[in-house]
Parts: sequence; C-alpha cells; structure tokens
Amino acid sequence: MVLSCTVDYDVKPKTDAAKIALNCILNPKNPIKVYFFTVEASGFHGVNGLNVKLSEDGETLFEGRCQDTVLILDTTPRALATYRIEASLEGFQPVWAETSIPDTADCNASLVSDETSFVNKVYLTDFKTNNLNQVKALYISAYSILNGDSLWHCDALYANNSLIDRINRQNGIGPEDEEIGNAYYDGFMRVKADNFPILDKLVFDPRFGTYYGQDTRGIISIITASDDYDRYIRSLYHQSQDIVYDDILSSIIYQPVRVFSNLNGGLGIFAGVNEIRRKVNIPH
Repeated sequence: MVLSCTVDYDVKPKTDAAKIALNCILNPKNPIKVYFFTVEASGFHGVNGLNVKLSEDGETLFEGRCQDTVLILDTTPRALATYRIEASLEGFQPVWAETSIPDTADCNASLVSDETSFVNKVYLTDFKTNNLNQVKALYISAYSILNGDSLWHCDALYANNSLIDRINRQNGIGPEDEEIGNAYYDGFMRVKADNFPILDKLVFDPRFGTYYGQDTRGIISIITASDDYDRYIRSLYHQSQDIVYDDILSSIIYQPVRVFSNLNGGLGIFAGVNEIRRKVNIPH
C-alpha cells in the first residue's frame, strides 16, 4: 500500500508561479511527519524555513519556523480528530489543508494452506467498525515478514469477490481456483465504504514469498481511508498506469492524469487514514 511521503506530482505546472508543496499521511500508528517542498520550473526541491502551524481539533500542536525539510512531532494522530496545517514562505503563496482521521475497521484473519497447489488462502471474517462517517473506502494489502523484520510487499492479491473495486484488477495466469479465481489485484484491494456493511467474508491469496529458506509470517494491513487519501491513491494509481513514452504513438494525444491534491494554494496531500494489522503464520 502506498503510504510513503514522497513527491508523486511529476507533471510540471502550466504557469511559472512557484508553489509550496507538502506531503503528509496522518496515521495513528506513526508519529506526525510533514515533508515540505517547493515546486518550480526546474522541478521539486526540499525546502526549510517555512512558517508552519499545525492544529488538532482547533488546538495548536506546533507553531513556528520549521528549520528542516521535514517537520517531525512526537505526537501521534487520534482517530476521529480533525487536523489543519498552514504554511508560508517569503515569495510564495501561503497554503493550507484540513483532513480528518477515520475510525478503524476490525476483522479476524486466518490462513489455510494447500500444500498440493501451493495456494495460501487468507480468510478475513467478522468485519466491523464503530463509525463509518469519515470512511470512504477500505484498502487491504499484504506483506511477508522475512528474516524476522524485513517486509516484502505482495504485489498480486488473487481474489474473486464482487465487492472489491475493479480499479486495479488484472488478468492472471495459471489454473483457476473456485474460491479465489485467477484474476488478481495489483498491490491492494479497495472496498467502498458503502459495501462494508454487507462484507461478511473476504478470501484471497496474496502469494506470500518465502526466500532462501527463511521462516516467514504474513501481515495483513486493513486501512480505513478518508476521502482525501482515497482520491489521492486512486489518482496516483491511474497516473502510474497511464504513463507513456515519446516513442509510443499514443504519446501524441496523451493527456496526463493529475494526482489529487487537497492543499489550497499549493500542491500535495494532507490526508488521514487509520490502520489495523493482523499476522498470520505461513506454513513451509
């Protein structure tokens, strides 16, 4: 799942006006980090010295000059809280953004392995959440734990469930399993919040990897996404799939997909998520 705070806005602005850019994904599992950039004709550049104000439900968490290209606080975000950031720098238009942290979802996770077909089926059951008001979608992804601490992201999640959004569905190869089919989802599975109340079970094969004889366990990540994060991830995925090159004929009429930004006056993402993780044991 895409959670890194790197710049993904590789489309140059149509004007020469320089802008402030920032990236921040607020997740209660992690301390608050805000990455600052400027976007100019020459591209994106890390920047320090911005005047920054960050507040939680109207109470100031930080106000002052950020002396580095990243603002790091010991504070972790809270579920259902609303956050606002304002930033300014001499010579640039001031920027601001606001977002909220959704409530968590919950479920049970188990794994059943078929040693003859080498299929590891993950069963997610008993889905529930206390508050869906700020949840736009669920994002489900999987990782293998290698050598005790190293994480390997599972790129292909094989599943056959009509409640999963088809945004990143791909045709797979190999024999079809009655329960999971032979189509897969590229990197993550997205389920709309409207479908959450009728999601009683989700079965998928994340193709967990075991390398060099290392013992592995699996991590299932279930993210509840705010509207801002959901729009950001969907636009980012569409952009990654629509990239063309100069020697491709279609590049003549290519129209780039703009990555969603909720930063007023600038570019970037300031979005809230919540996350739970479930571990499963992977048989040898």
